[in-house]
Amino acid sequence: MKLEFSKFSTDGLFGDEKYESYKENIGGIFDVELPKSAIDGLNASIDSYFLDGLILVKCSTIAQLFFWDEHKIANDGLDHFIVQIFLQGGTAGVGKYDRSFCDQGSIFFIDCSRPWRAFNPDFLTLTLVVPRALLRQRVGGLNYLHGHSLEVTGNPYAKLFRDFVIGIYQDSAFIEKEYSQALSQNCIDLLACALKHSDPARFKSDSQFNLMGQQVKEYIENNLSNPDLSVSSLTKKFLISRSSLYRLFPQEGEGINQFIKTKRMHKAYRDIYFIHESKSISEVAYDCGFKNVSSFSRAFREHFGMTPKELMNGVLGDELSLKENRVRWHRWIELIG
Repeated sequence: MKLEFSKFSTDGLFGDEKYESYKENIGGIFDVELPKSAIDGLNASIDSYFLDGLILVKCSTIAQLFFWDEHKIANDGLDHFIVQIFLQGGTAGVGKYDRSFCDQGSIFFIDCSRPWRAFNPDFLTLTLVVPRALLRQRVGGLNYLHGHSLEVTGNPYAKLFRDFVIGIYQDSAFIEKEYSQALSQNCIDLLACALKHSDPARFKSDSQFNLMGQQVKEYIENNLSNPDLSVSSLTKKFLISRSSLYRLFPQEGEGINQFIKTKRMHKAYRDIYFIHESKSISEVAYDCGFKNVSSFSRAFREHFGMTPKELMNGVLGDELSLKENRVRWHRWIELIG
């Protein structure tokens, strides 16, 4: 049996139908913005292949803005990395991400759990969707990957990784499904080697440290309803010092307290978004570890720019009705998560 695949093309589509179909398909990962004047000239193809633990996507389309915000992060609940190889064109971060850019030939990383906004001119890219858990097993420093561009020149492992991914795509019609797990593991191994070679200190793997970090994060996610969840309670639970605990959460501008808050906000968003008919706002607040509704509503508004009630009343508009409308490779993204 050959690899499972999904194909999309704007060929034969016109006007608003073409644009909406494209947005629905690319929406498995990105939101997009395209000027109305460019819609008639929109040409896009998205070919996706399921490699057991990874997804390989070939995307070719015209210049546009790609982004996701806290709403999409909370709604999708993805904990993946987007690893891009630009065969044509490149990408450049917009706004606060303007120091992040990648040209043809380099390898680019985007963390799906953090906001992103970038402009791509006309491009052709091969993208791997990589669950964080798979990469964490082989390499450290994952918090530094968001918007990181890995140069291939002078890095033999990066070149091997790039050529290996290109080879998989070129031979995808002949690859047997039973070998997809081995190919997936080889991709992760080569990528880990490339990162360690580029910066041994930053991306050094510390399996014991990584395991502790994963255990703490899982404990946090399983105990968000506990209002006493804090740095102090975690140090007692895991018998570690505050400094050691802080080292597990080194993201710029974040840290452990922000991690807990963000996870609570994302849980609240999904609870309201998907099961609002069976839960009141106060129930959502208490289930997310808040002691009163007012502090919950204030925190929610600060995070998402809207109140829980506004979300419950459907202020997101018609997009709410699309939440169950998934194409095939979208389901794979949920599966590998």
